[in-house]
Amino acid sequence: MTLFKRFTAIALCLCLMLALFSGCAQNNQPTEDTTPTQTAPVLSPALSAYTQARAAVDNATDLQLQISISKTTAVGGEVFTEETSQTLRQTRDDAGNILSTSQETVNYGADHSVNYDEVYWDGTLFLTINDDYHFSSPMTPEEYAMRSIPAVLLDETLYGEITQEGNTILFGNASAGESWAMPEGAELLDATGTAQLTDAGELQKTVYSLIYNYGSAEITLRVEAGVTLEAVTVEQPEDPDSYTALTHVDAVRMSASAMGCLFESKTVSLYSLESVMSQAAGFIHNQSNSVNTWGTGDDFQAKIEYSAFMMDSTGEQEYEMEELFRDGVYTAKEDDGEPETVSQVNATMMEEYCADFRAGGLMPYEYWQDVTVTDLGSLYLLELTYSDAFGEETQGSICTDYFGSADLLMSLASDYRNETLSGYFSIDKFTGLPVAAGYMYEGVHTIEGGEYILSYQLDQSTEAPALGAYYEITEEMLPEEEPETKPTPLFYHVTGPEGQEMWLFGTIHVGDERTAYLPQEIQDALLSSDALALEYYSKAFDEQCEEDEELQDAISDAYYFGDGSTTADHLDEELYEDALRYLKAVGGYNMNAPYMKPYLWSQQIDNFYLRQGYQLTNDQGVESRLEAIAEANDIEIRDVESGLFQIQMLTGWSDELQSLLLEEALDTDAIADWQDTMELFELWCAGDEEAMREMLSDEVDTSEFTEEELAEYEEQKPYIEEYNKSMSYDRNDGMLEVAISYLESGETVFYAVGLAHLLNDRNGLVDTLREAGYTVELVEFAQ
Repeated sequence: MTLFKRFTAIALCLCLMLALFSGCAQNNQPTEDTTPTQTAPVLSPALSAYTQARAAVDNATDLQLQISISKTTAVGGEVFTEETSQTLRQTRDDAGNILSTSQETVNYGADHSVNYDEVYWDGTLFLTINDDYHFSSPMTPEEYAMRSIPAVLLDETLYGEITQEGNTILFGNASAGESWAMPEGAELLDATGTAQLTDAGELQKTVYSLIYNYGSAEITLRVEAGVTLEAVTVEQPEDPDSYTALTHVDAVRMSASAMGCLFESKTVSLYSLESVMSQAAGFIHNQSNSVNTWGTGDDFQAKIEYSAFMMDSTGEQEYEMEELFRDGVYTAKEDDGEPETVSQVNATMMEEYCADFRAGGLMPYEYWQDVTVTDLGSLYLLELTYSDAFGEETQGSICTDYFGSADLLMSLASDYRNETLSGYFSIDKFTGLPVAAGYMYEGVHTIEGGEYILSYQLDQSTEAPALGAYYEITEEMLPEEEPETKPTPLFYHVTGPEGQEMWLFGTIHVGDERTAYLPQEIQDALLSSDALALEYYSKAFDEQCEEDEELQDAISDAYYFGDGSTTADHLDEELYEDALRYLKAVGGYNMNAPYMKPYLWSQQIDNFYLRQGYQLTNDQGVESRLEAIAEANDIEIRDVESGLFQIQMLTGWSDELQSLLLEEALDTDAIADWQDTMELFELWCAGDEEAMREMLSDEVDTSEFTEEELAEYEEQKPYIEEYNKSMSYDRNDGMLEVAISYLESGETVFYAVGLAHLLNDRNGLVDTLREAGYTVELVEFAQ
């Protein structure tokens, strides 16, 4: 039961497949036939021919399939392609057990491919990837059959129209997608199939075409399978004990597919944080990397930013560097120095250089020891453990990179052990693209009787397609076509009895191309104003943060608990563990996360849900548009609230409220969440005051609550009031004071804050300004 208006906080008030054929067995289990045998349906000739051909495949001892799969995923203005070619041979031993072998190649775009070889033998699946890495996993015959055989067999009950033309049976008017092809929760757009029979009535080939929406992605799938019923031979894998046993062998395919699609993406944003620590050497090195890329070939552009901090016995050092490749020119700038141009760097070199960052957070398969997969609703989280070889090689690499000798600590140590060898990798369930990755190494050297930790941690978040990458690189928006329907948001003219004047604009902090086409009346009002007052001026706040150490300390005090406690100390143990998984999966985890206040965790998760919509961005939010106009016309920009105030307010809530918000973030349906935000944005664009007031009302109608829901509401009511008081009521009072001060100053100020602050039914600015004696009139826009 959602009682907090989370989408409002995000959008209005603050600026701040599994492998195709796996995991579907439960949808294909036979159900009890309750139809009386004496009333068996009369089959049409076409359906009868198909069911007989299908039965022959079901009962075949030996079977060979030649399968081709074409899958395209359209999302965020990009299209990702996977082309699969597979040969599968299946037989049964004398005891009737399935034995099978498969050779498969998957191509991603033009430049990347992955090869899989599988053998199913004695209840175990043996998988080899790219001829180099060998994995195995127990699997029942039923589970294995669901991986491939459904690609041949169409479920005739899903089609309202089955006809026959010669030896071809056509399936149309589908009521649902085939369960082996379309995930649960997806929206069917179209599905058709054909089955080609031989003159003898045997199944020779099937073709299945499917189009569906899944989350924000539109997916087109075409599967063609040739069928041959002939004797085949399957041989047991050589040296089966050499295969690494995994809890979830399909995690290999999932990760390979995600990375294959990532390498196709034309727009990528990456952020990573690395940390190295050696107790023996008294050494710490932390580095953050931000990588934004846009386009391919001659159009390729990129921006890479590094920031590093190092501390050892000699003191502390800081280092910053920016690399920019824009319009075919490469420049590099260190610290506060001047940019230097290097003419030898071209687009091809830069594109290859940036590609290396994409796979940085996922260790090669040679180090995988085991992996589990958790379904988090809109994400899959792979949690990995790595082999001792990973630990030994990592400790040697650290010593080489930072101390000049791979054997430095080993030569001093009487003993060494690997303590932590783990990693994670998350995948967007809707698009199949990677979201986050990371790994943690910790080893312990025993030196002169003391134990000294050596550690390395990397956490990386990935956004692809990255709608904001171009802006990050160029600081300009891509050309935005004029929309068919321009926005007409709520905009008010405020006047006083003594000629006071102010413009009052309810903003939304996200947007699309429509926010670039605000009504001329709004633009004219801004250009005629003495100043623009924003909820807070983000650019100025960011610049101040870079220079003001006292501000940095204040933000740090707000982010972390002042008593030295950790996040785990303030959350229920189960909630903490669940939230930690989500935080890693959405790309919000780093070495500081276990010490942050819970609200910062829930904010990271909420922001990811918005990003999964691939429709609205902060760069296109109304404040950004207003800032650009004001800056271009030398109009003063002011803060209504400070960024520090907002941070302190959000992180100052009680532990109970922060826990509730975190629980709600974990329970959120990602699709419903960003659809709600889109609905809110559409209402904002339409400028329907009555509809917006209804949506933004804090009143809770409990008349249709169940007893359980009512009890939950009463239990949460104090925290709902705490939330509304600080998020809305107290801030609205403060904003009213600021608004009146502007009105009485003799200046004409363009006052722009989140729309919720204008229309809140307790003390929204539109009503309270009227109560204070000012005239507040809704501006009508010319057609």
